[in-house]
Amino acid sequence: MTAAPPRSALAPRRAAAAPADTLAAVPLPEPRRRGFRLVVLVEIGLFLAAALALDWSLFDADRFTDVQPHPFWIIVLVAALQYGTNEGLAAAAAATAALLIGNIPPPTIEQDIYDYYLSLSANPVMWLIAAVLIGEMRNRQIVERDLLAARAAEAERRNAVLAEDYRRLDGVREGLEVRVAGQMRTALTTYDAARALESNGTAQVLRGITELINVLLGPEKFSVFLLEDGALVAAVTEGWSAETPWPRRYEAGSRLFEQVVGRQQMVAVTDLAGRLALEDQGLLAGPLLAASGEVVGMLKIEEMRFLQFNPTAMENHRVLCAWIGTAYAKARQFESARRDSLFDPETNMFSEGFYDRQVTFLSALARRVGFDVTAVVISIDGMTDGDRAQFGQVVEAVLASVNAVLRTTDLVFDRLGSARTFEVLLPNTPVAGAQIVVDKLVADLGARLAEGTTAKASVTVLYHHEARR
Repeated sequence: MTAAPPRSALAPRRAAAAPADTLAAVPLPEPRRRGFRLVVLVEIGLFLAAALALDWSLFDADRFTDVQPHPFWIIVLVAALQYGTNEGLAAAAAATAALLIGNIPPPTIEQDIYDYYLSLSANPVMWLIAAVLIGEMRNRQIVERDLLAARAAEAERRNAVLAEDYRRLDGVREGLEVRVAGQMRTALTTYDAARALESNGTAQVLRGITELINVLLGPEKFSVFLLEDGALVAAVTEGWSAETPWPRRYEAGSRLFEQVVGRQQMVAVTDLAGRLALEDQGLLAGPLLAASGEVVGMLKIEEMRFLQFNPTAMENHRVLCAWIGTAYAKARQFESARRDSLFDPETNMFSEGFYDRQVTFLSALARRVGFDVTAVVISIDGMTDGDRAQFGQVVEAVLASVNAVLRTTDLVFDRLGSARTFEVLLPNTPVAGAQIVVDKLVADLGARLAEGTTAKASVTVLYHHEARR
């Protein structure tokens, strides 16, 4: 069994344009002759009744026998000229009946039989001849008129078809121009989104996911779930509202969890198994796979335009799942290594993971030897999320202030790894000494942060151990 060749994307347009291409081969229909109009009988009857009433009231009541040309010529000529042969013959027959019925004069002495019949039939015969000749010319004129009208209507139809084809082709041209321009913009946007995705922090990766998915898939609603404590938990929900009925957590026993995490399969509403797993909660769902094959989460597409939901979108979804999964796994691995390291490579300060060990060590040593251990907490407010320029300015300002104000024995920690909360451990420093450090830090750090950044600092003092005196 061989598969059918794929249809070209231009096939529908060619099919739509086929009627216009074959239009010239269609013969024009022959115009039909008009049938007999019954209204003509009414017109003939009214005319003859009026003429006979006029004859009976004002003239000799001989039906205009001696009047030449006879008044009945009027109705014969009008009917033939206006309507054609059939109507003209009907008028001639009616005029003959109106003239001769009950009004046949006897022959005179001078007339022979031929003269007598000729005098009786002269007007009727001429009426019939005139009706035929004039009526046939009128019929030919009507046929030509109908043919011209049919050709005019056909020309208008062809013009309408050509105009519609032109508009369609113009729309295709504009669409291609927009697509070419959009592909350039899409390439640049994809590059920028990919750069945001290749970050060392999981928060930055999650922020970059939204733009990348919008560029490559263009869904109206989608969500990213992370695997936490044996369940899929929503981390990014784009396009959702407070009334959105879709769950924000999938437990291990759910069908979708089993398909995506357990079997590591992509599910879609295009097949029965996918519809059963999605349960009317989306169109596509796939596992976020790290390079090691570990499932770190799920990308689910809830709504997208009909024309965009195609095999290409499904393949892009598969690629995105692998891309996002690898990037998130790397960022998570980097954050774990940074927490366990001595120094944070981004801030050049002691890491948060080293903070707990150092505080425990200094507190135990202070209790044994007998000295104070205080801390100064620096909190940064007014900084925009994801602003790497401000991040660098804050870190540089804190480091410069610490180097200018503190002693070499004081230890500076980036507590949250986000350049928002810093803590300075002050060994063998009482509260009074710590307050002096606070005053100096506030003055120096405030001046440095005021130079080109919207961030502001607040400083507080904490006690870790107070020596007995």
